[in-house]
Amino acid sequence: MIARPRLALRVGITGARNIPPEHEARVCEQIADVLCLVRQEVVWSACTRDARQAYRTEPGGRIAPRLRFLSPLAEGADRLAARIAHRQSWALVVPMPFHREDYEWDFKTKESLDEFRMMLGWAGEDTVELDGEGGRHDPARDRDDEWRCYEAVGRFVARNCDLLIAVWNGRPGQGRGGTADIVQFAAESGPPVWWIQADRDLPPRWIDDSRDLRQAPTSGPPAAQSLRDFLKDLILPPKLAPEHAGGRSVFEHVALLGQTELSPLESYYAEAPLPPRGWAHLHRLMLDVATCCYSTRPREQPKPACPVATWWHDAYRATNERANEYAARDRSSYVAIFVLAALALVFAATSLAASGLAEPPGWISEPCEHAVKLAATVAELAALALILWFVIANIRLGWHQRWIDYRLLAELYRKQQALAVLGWSLSGRAVQVLAGQSDRRGRTRSRATWLVWLFAAMVREAPMPQGAFDPALCRRLRDSARADLVMHQFRYHHIRLHESRRAGQFFAAAGALLFLLVVLIVAAKFWLVRAFAPVPLTTALGLAAAIVPTIAAASVGIRAYAELELLVEQSRDMREAMKLARRHIQAIDPARPLASQELGAEVLTVATQMLQDVDGWARLFRGKLVEAG
Repeated sequence: MIARPRLALRVGITGARNIPPEHEARVCEQIADVLCLVRQEVVWSACTRDARQAYRTEPGGRIAPRLRFLSPLAEGADRLAARIAHRQSWALVVPMPFHREDYEWDFKTKESLDEFRMMLGWAGEDTVELDGEGGRHDPARDRDDEWRCYEAVGRFVARNCDLLIAVWNGRPGQGRGGTADIVQFAAESGPPVWWIQADRDLPPRWIDDSRDLRQAPTSGPPAAQSLRDFLKDLILPPKLAPEHAGGRSVFEHVALLGQTELSPLESYYAEAPLPPRGWAHLHRLMLDVATCCYSTRPREQPKPACPVATWWHDAYRATNERANEYAARDRSSYVAIFVLAALALVFAATSLAASGLAEPPGWISEPCEHAVKLAATVAELAALALILWFVIANIRLGWHQRWIDYRLLAELYRKQQALAVLGWSLSGRAVQVLAGQSDRRGRTRSRATWLVWLFAAMVREAPMPQGAFDPALCRRLRDSARADLVMHQFRYHHIRLHESRRAGQFFAAAGALLFLLVVLIVAAKFWLVRAFAPVPLTTALGLAAAIVPTIAAASVGIRAYAELELLVEQSRDMREAMKLARRHIQAIDPARPLASQELGAEVLTVATQMLQDVDGWARLFRGKLVEAG
């Protein structure tokens, strides 16, 4: 069985360094209120039946939520919020824009520096030192480079939290990377923002996207209610409406008769390795024959040494194995159905031809004619029964749907593995699009909504990078992204391109040759009929003229179902995109300031391209259900 994620939530802070003294107590109270509200909602949700079924439980069936608070510990709002979070037993995570020694130059007094070091001790090992430019004590240093580092750490917080608290006066910042920039970044790409006014006694505002920044403070529902609704949707698994029975085919009604229908999430958690089935290799065998055994696969990636990458690699491997198992069954079932359909027609034609073969000068006797008809009819019924079994088994066991779903989830995990080591993450809205949801505000509930929910739950639980980003680490991460993500994807599409092209050429050539063979058989039959040849001979040629087109039709059907030409186009485009991505990633200098963030942006671009390719593949094959018709 696949392990459930642990219930976790992350809250971050961005805010002014200088809060007017007369507003400091109010700001602290509003920060404490929202953290208390979040904790209450998480604890309440953890007590529900839905949560106990969706998350990992402790002995006794209890859920122990993990609450993390991200603060760069700058003077002002960052420290006020960190102190309150510590009092409420949140685990503190401290990302820093520079290495610690350089960051401490921000704090001009001994009291401020001591407070920073004390709070840093609260975080323990949960600290991240970005590779901002050093030498900050140099007065000739470019101030704009420093602002870039503050922007990087602000965006780091926004990317790695589920709710961002912003203590902000609502005005543009004095430099790049200020609170205004980070709020705008979060409003455009997530997460939602809990806006606390820094210099006015106003209730907090809920910012879900950039449109909310332009609205009047009093418009919309109360912020507390919006937060409760958001946390409920975030924490509790989605409830999908059951498929309308009227939209099901007769075969679906038969296949699902008497079956207790589990939710996709429950089915995923209950997954165990599928028992081996010889017929499940039929699709692989067909490709080996069509490509003269060209078909190979890139070697499996070794288990990474980095704890963050290892965590995501384990999640990917478990899901990838299930996706491959269901893919083998689904693909082999449609190959088997085409072959069995062709055999059923061959047996039907043989039964009809048996009478002609028994006519004078009969090639078989009347008892043999009866035996041939009986055997052909039984074989035809057996072929049809096997087709029906494959169709019902595919629907009842969900081979096709689970293959698509698990492949999408595995690809999300694999992309996140490359991003998480850099402190980056896939855009939540890009993931929603992949699953067929409209946006964060939309209420569209597709079947794949559970993928979005589970992936978000895994992201919340996942470990974050620790320690300092230095040139040596950035070089290793750059080389790993190039080899394990980009080049692995390049090799996959290079192989798929040639495999699909060869298989398409094989089926096209087979169809052409079979057509020519049919023409020759029909021409020979025409000549024999004109020459008054014996009936059994013309019947035999007629049987051959029926069998050969049947084989050709099966070949054309398999080729059309596999969408080989479209796969060739997709792989050609992705191969070229990976070549370009390899050059861009290789051009990154690990010694440059914020090279880790530059690398993260490039890897995110590559991951988004890959997701778009996966989305196109899923749309191509999602509707290709195996049917008896």
